[in-house]
Amino acid sequence: MDMKSIEDLVDSLLKETKDLDFLICELNKNKFSQGETHFILNKKFKNIYSFQEIGEKIINSHCWKKMLNENLLIENNIIDFLEKED
Repeated sequence: MDMKSIEDLVDSLLKETKDLDFLICELNKNKFSQGETHFILNKKFKNIYSFQEIGEKIINSHCWKKMLNENLLIENNIIDFLEKED
């Protein structure tokens, strides 16, 4: 997707709401990664939120939190497996 299409998508979402969590989840539904979402939202909200604040909002967003928890579970299972192998 080119930058113009991305900006059009974000602008259409901004007409619905200014809720950052909603925007994060909509970008997630549109198959944007956390990094892409961070870049897009930072460009739109750099006068409102710091780069770090946007990153924290993405990580703590309910739509990414599930994936984060799944990744942590997988990581813990791998650690447990490796500890048993030693």
